[in-house]
Amino acid sequence: MPARVWHALAGLIVLLLAAVVGLDQWQARRGEASLFRVSWPSRGSAPPPPRAEPRRPSLAEPTPSSARGGPRVAVIVDEMGGRRDVFESLRDLARPVTLALLPGLPLSQSMAREASRSGMEALLDLPMEPYRYPQMDPGSGALLMSTPHDEIRRLVGRHLEALPGVVGVTNHMGSRLTEDRARMRAVLEVLAARRLFLVDAYTSNLSVAYDEARELGLRAARR
Repeated sequence: MPARVWHALAGLIVLLLAAVVGLDQWQARRGEASLFRVSWPSRGSAPPPPRAEPRRPSLAEPTPSSARGGPRVAVIVDEMGGRRDVFESLRDLARPVTLALLPGLPLSQSMAREASRSGMEALLDLPMEPYRYPQMDPGSGALLMSTPHDEIRRLVGRHLEALPGVVGVTNHMGSRLTEDRARMRAVLEVLAARRLFLVDAYTSNLSVAYDEARELGLRAARR
């Protein structure tokens, strides 16, 4: 074939390709899918700026709501002390999470020490007698309705001594004992002497723990 025929065919192929590309761009601007799976820029539009990676705030940095004095949420993960993988997952969040550690578990003491170094607070997750005890077992070292008041004070002090750096106490179970004013007073007197706060887990809607704590002048919150 003469060279001019080849040139004509090549020109025709280039024109066809240009027409197909132009049609594909036109379809993309109408919102239809590209035949070539290409994201064509809109006519006259500038390329989008590169996305900046979100900056993770440090634990000490206040969030915008707390800086303005707005509402805040406290996240407490309870029943800790038995599984290191859960502790490491919470530590790796790099957020101000609070751990509630059960006394007597194999890792409770070491987690209490590591929590403060990792920027997390630690509470004593104090086991107390629930309704349907002993079918529902709050665990070793629990405060029971049969425990004398002096023994309650001694047990609470012993649990706190075993967990260095804890800043407060919450109740594990305790739907029955938290309804008893005299026994809760015995618990709260120990907290008051150590300047610790209480978080009433509110396992009973008849709990007096929060009200008694406020009556004694303790810092207190309710779940």
